[in-house]
Amino acid sequence: MKKVANSVLARYLAVLIAVIAGSLCIISLAGILLASAVNVYDDSLDSAVANGQKNLLNLYSRYIFEEM
Repeated sequence: MKKVANSVLARYLAVLIAVIAGSLCIISLAGILLASAVNVYDDSLDSAVANGQKNLLNLYSRYIFEEM
């Protein structure tokens, strides 16, 4: 009986985590849409995102080559 209860609890926790993750995704998308609607989302934000992606790529590639 205890194993069944743990299984049910784990299932409910997994659903709860999925709902929270989905809600955060929807909130972030709504924020992006709102920012673009009021013209906050401009080229400077695009360049900041591009720089962040480039920095992450550099860090990741450096990690891969150092581990080899």
